[in-house]
Amino acid sequence: MPVAVDTIESNCSSHISLLRVSDSYLRLNGPEQVQQDLEVTITEDSLKLTAFGNGIRGKNKYGLDFDFYLPIDSDASKYRNTGRHVEFQIAKVGIGETWPRLMENPKKPAWLKIDFDHFAFEEDDDSSPEMDEHGDYKMTAEEEDMMRKIEKDVVGSKPSGLREMLSFYLFLYNMFQWIGFSYVFFVICGRYVMQGTESKPGTYEAVGPQLIICQLTAALEVIHPLLGWVKTGALMPFLQVGGRNLILFGILMQEPEMQTKGIVWWLFVTWSCVEIVRYPFYMLSTFKTEWQAVTWLRYSMWIPLYPLGFFCEGFVMMLSLPYFERSGRWSFALPNELNMSFHFPTFLRIYMCLFLIGGYLLMKQMYEQRKKKLPPTNASRKSKLKAK
Repeated sequence: MPVAVDTIESNCSSHISLLRVSDSYLRLNGPEQVQQDLEVTITEDSLKLTAFGNGIRGKNKYGLDFDFYLPIDSDASKYRNTGRHVEFQIAKVGIGETWPRLMENPKKPAWLKIDFDHFAFEEDDDSSPEMDEHGDYKMTAEEEDMMRKIEKDVVGSKPSGLREMLSFYLFLYNMFQWIGFSYVFFVICGRYVMQGTESKPGTYEAVGPQLIICQLTAALEVIHPLLGWVKTGALMPFLQVGGRNLILFGILMQEPEMQTKGIVWWLFVTWSCVEIVRYPFYMLSTFKTEWQAVTWLRYSMWIPLYPLGFFCEGFVMMLSLPYFERSGRWSFALPNELNMSFHFPTFLRIYMCLFLIGGYLLMKQMYEQRKKKLPPTNASRKSKLKAK
């Protein structure tokens, strides 16, 4: 498993072994031959261990300190010292989480290994493992796929030079988008301060070209996950970018009368507010850096902004229906070479129904991410338990 830059001070032949993977837990074996003075600290973000043990060069001190790939449930996590080694059971926060690696930093230290002889997946208690003709455990297709991913991570990762180039590219991409949306936001705000509500009809004319560039560039956010350059999925970026581009390119660019509506001012302000707090978080993430204030804004500002954005987008679609009914733009009737008809206003009505589902999925994903990135403190957890 690729891991962070950590320390293990020992002349012993020792390592950390990954023994079991499940939807809820990770099971690890710590350093071998731990004898005394064992101190273990498991927090929501990290694991720290110090101990003395005997190895090939006598008694030595172990020191281990690393950050987990995602926050864990420190209250449900536990460990025990068997005298030969330390066993850890690390509880994940989210049920069904799949971790591509154990630790936050993708750099792999020499002391982390997978015990392939004892590695196992979580099984149902009522089912017995399937054996092959040699009497060995036969993995399912899902388990084989996970093992291939884990082995790929253990054997090697991208060369450091390529990783640095990729990180630099992602940093520049996010910075470009942040500058673009910041420009849109401050121009809109500046015009409103100078002209008041009279500035709203000219919002599209003032920042439309800049927003078009930003939204065209945002299509790369669908490609990055497909190439494996970022660890997020491609579905949610596709829904978000595709929905915005339908509004911007499919409606506003096609109907000049829609460009002067007051709702466009609210729409552009909402979009830009979302992005000027999102892209700084991604800029820091490319270099494995986190500022608590930026993280809090990233996973909190969506709570008022996403519903407002969905309302604005839906309202724009509703207002545009009479214009497209009248102009017939994007619609075509029979007969034609394709031998099919398409009525764009009907498509918009159907899309608005599906739009509610997409909005729910997007906000649900953000809520799950917020629970991982901004987990409740131990004090708040205890207070909730007492309340129950």
